Amino acid sequence: MQKKAELPVVSAAEVARMKSRIAEDESMKRTATIGADDPQGVELGPSEGRRVNVHAMDRRIARRKKYVEAVDPANRRLTGEDRQKASVEMKELETFFRANMLSNDEMSAHPSSNHASQSGYIRAVNKAMAKEVGSQEFKKKAARYKYLARLMEPEDVELANLERFRA
Repeated sequence: MQKKAELPVVSAAEVARMKSRIAEDESMKRTATIGADDPQGVELGPSEGRRVNVHAMDRRIARRKKYVEAVDPANRRLTGEDRQKASVEMKELETFFRANMLSNDEMSAHPSSNHASQSGYIRAVNKAMAKEVGSQEFKKKAARYKYLARLMEPEDVELANLERFRA
């Protein structure tokens, strides 16, 4: 038995972009006029001069609307007990990020010809590879935190930003 893939929760900007594409398709469909020689398709006005299949447009619009409905964080907002569980899980993940992310000083380290300052840069790179960038555990937890943040507060784009945990 094949496991059904879970749809992601996209950002509000992605939802707005998809809604604008739907509006463009609907606008194009409204301006189309039926061509005499093609009952299945539509010919746009003389300035545009290309043929469009309205049935295909209807299917594409319906498909995009269904996708937006499924991935819009506003439609999947957590409430009640699920919200409390997610809040607890997010707090646990926050402590993990604070312990494993590089500090601002380590992030600002640059390679240098001076060996004394170079050693700080090398330590920062090694720590990043071990705990942050190179860690599969960190990547999974970061993705989970961002997913929960979008479900908790879809309007707050900064909630899913992990950079705020750097000390």
